[in-house]
Amino acid sequence: MEPEATRDSKLSRWIGYTAIIVFLVVILGIALISAGIFDPKPIGSLELTFEPGTLEVSAGASHFQKLDEVHSLSSGTIRLTAALIEGELDMGYGLSFGPVDQQVGIGISPLGYLTVWHDEGVLAADKEASPNIPWRTWPHVRQNFEENEIWADIENQRLKTIYVNRELLWQGDIPIQSVPLSIWAESFGESTKVNYPKLEIYAP
Repeated sequence: MEPEATRDSKLSRWIGYTAIIVFLVVILGIALISAGIFDPKPIGSLELTFEPGTLEVSAGASHFQKLDEVHSLSSGTIRLTAALIEGELDMGYGLSFGPVDQQVGIGISPLGYLTVWHDEGVLAADKEASPNIPWRTWPHVRQNFEENEIWADIENQRLKTIYVNRELLWQGDIPIQSVPLSIWAESFGESTKVNYPKLEIYAP
């Protein structure tokens, strides 16, 4: 029979080896996540990158600014990075597609809320497909003056997927007009200022 001391020694070594393996797997997982291996993949390759700039909005007002750099996008991915840089926290900022009467918009509030809306003309035939999400909290929204990323996938002039900060928010299939593409900001209190440091367009 194997001495008890020997069995204990082997057990201790086995536990030690297991702990090392688990530690290495955790480190590898963290490294892969940090490298973006598990992030969603855009549709197509990067076609255009530009800086939309800043929007200043007076107290209680809203402002849409068309992005003339984007002429059309029947299929592809749009990624917008934005952050509040000054003023009122009770506000929203984001991205919208289409003309005023057929608009789909995605908005984020520095207070930890987000929204997705559409105008009636977008889904007159199929309202059940609506991506309408009233303002609500969402754990992946970065608050205060931190940057947030809005990501939208479009296929054949239909909005398919919305991500916020690389986390899936919505999936569906609704018709949209990709242009005009606009950035927007709205204050629910005092004046505010938002910076949009990067917008990326991917196309197949």
